[in-house]
Amino acid sequence: MITFETGLDRVGLLRLTPRGLMRWYATCCGAPLFNTLASRRQKAAGVAVARLDDPGRLPPARIRLFRRDAAGKVRTEGGGRMAAGIFTRMAAAALSGRWRDNPFFDKAGRPIAPARIPAPDERAALRDHAGD
Repeated sequence: MITFETGLDRVGLLRLTPRGLMRWYATCCGAPLFNTLASRRQKAAGVAVARLDDPGRLPPARIRLFRRDAAGKVRTEGGGRMAAGIFTRMAAAALSGRWRDNPFFDKAGRPIAPARIPAPDERAALRDHAGD
């Protein structure tokens, strides 16, 4: 579970389009933190593991996406298990009402930070440097 103990005032939100993925970042330095879907009902977050002080606190990876095997073929291991786990947890949160306890949204369902949506030229520049 994700919680903010301090620094909530330094959490920003970037969306490349008004309805796009929510990209949460640290406003002090621009560091990416999390990616979430646009609804608090869909309680799932992608974590920028490189930003963690101690990635060892996370459970071990059980899914390996887009790995090349010895023959050079791209393989995915555990993708079905991952999707089933996500949908199972999301369904459980929906049925129990736990979806309301989402650290990225306030009690009224609004994001905790205003979304910054870059202009088209800035968006193109962001896309051009995405692999850097």
